[in-house]
Amino acid sequence: MSDLAQAYDAVPYENCVYDYTAPQYLNAVARLFGANPPDWRRARVLELGCAGGGNLIPMAARWPKAQFVGIDLSPVQIAKAQGIVDRLGLDNIAFHAQSITELGDELGQFDYIIAHGVLSWVPPEVQDATVATFARFLAPTGIGMLSYNTLPGWYVSLPVRDMLMHHCRDIEGPADKVAAAIALLETILAAAPMENDPWRLNLARELNTLRTSPPAYLMHEYFESSNHQFYFHQVVDKLKAAGLQYLGDAHPKRMVAGNVPPTVAERLAAIADPVEREQYVDYLINQRFRASLICRPEVQLNREPDRARILDFCLTSYLRPRDPAAIDLRQDQMVAFAGPGDTNVRVAKRAAAALNVVLAERQGRPIPARRLITEAAARAGLKDKAEVQKALVELGLLLVRAECYTIHSEETPDVSTVSARPLAFAPARLLAAEQTFLPSARLGNELLDAPARAVLAACDGKTDHAGLARALGDQADQLAAILASLAVKGFLVG
Repeated sequence: MSDLAQAYDAVPYENCVYDYTAPQYLNAVARLFGANPPDWRRARVLELGCAGGGNLIPMAARWPKAQFVGIDLSPVQIAKAQGIVDRLGLDNIAFHAQSITELGDELGQFDYIIAHGVLSWVPPEVQDATVATFARFLAPTGIGMLSYNTLPGWYVSLPVRDMLMHHCRDIEGPADKVAAAIALLETILAAAPMENDPWRLNLARELNTLRTSPPAYLMHEYFESSNHQFYFHQVVDKLKAAGLQYLGDAHPKRMVAGNVPPTVAERLAAIADPVEREQYVDYLINQRFRASLICRPEVQLNREPDRARILDFCLTSYLRPRDPAAIDLRQDQMVAFAGPGDTNVRVAKRAAAALNVVLAERQGRPIPARRLITEAAARAGLKDKAEVQKALVELGLLLVRAECYTIHSEETPDVSTVSARPLAFAPARLLAAEQTFLPSARLGNELLDAPARAVLAACDGKTDHAGLARALGDQADQLAAILASLAVKGFLVG
């Protein structure tokens, strides 16, 4: 077995799902930029570097009419994935233990191809094979997703990575390596120059990463021999050479520079080539990771979509009212909403405020844009929905690009109410006894404590609340709160 396969067997990644790699989401972003991608519900989907199936299996459970194929170099990981599939009884997914360099034409074409966490973490010959796989197997209107570490953002981490690889070169075991790395950075930080010195600030940031990140992430980012970083234009050139084109980023915020002075914004706008413009965005914001969407060059794109396109999608929002009790949707007033990080969004019109309030109350469940408009108009007491639609058209894409809103191609299958005999999303129910991070029906990962996992495992659609309470033993009084929390997090389905 290769050294690369052994490294991932020794320290496998968390068996997680990544919602931004899901075909329904890739479909939405592709449509936003003018493409006409295949129906995700009946698509053929290939994942390169699928590990233990944590990303692909929840998708197969959610879309039973689609077909999924996972490829990974590690037989250990493939066996793990196949074991979960067998226990779930899924018949629309297959796994193969093989190298990306050895894929045969018998695989056929795929509507969606995912290579998340591959390109930067494999040798150059496998990088070339990964890009070639998109060229060989992507359907004419198909969409690919390729993630990788980027420059210049990674330059600040490279000196620390070099130090840690040298310092820990003779240390065996992930836990011992991480402990030694933390101790080294603490020692260097104690001797570092004054508080605002760039080197000191960089060390402190890297030390926080070591203290807070999962062991698998740390091992493969800081201690794995293969960790390559790319400038965005270098990846675009690789795609062009293979007969492919860059479509956009899975995270639209990474395509634009926010909060820059007007003179900088004018200079960016003067760059006619949108791909070249994005390279300069990377320079401005010190980009360190991208998830690029790929299609064939024949696909006609519009990277500056009309704002009315927001009406074609389902939406979720990360915005939450800063002072819910002070909001009166029957009148215009300045309302502040908190977004990701330190984002602060303020709206003055009740139509815009009502949109954000309705989205916040849905707690992450997507809603079609036109239904959102209807519900927001009702909440604001507006008989004419035109004002609310105008507000969504004016603000929607701006908030998508700020990562305050997320677009989707469909609603999710989870339910907001708790039934008499709750049914949990099958992959989460199966894995509840084995791992703490579990996939929701929304294809997100949620950390659940032991009582919540015990209830989740018992939510088979047949057991009533009395039976679920018995799973909690002397903590039975927590059942109602736990079930409500599982519903909010997207674990309960109809």
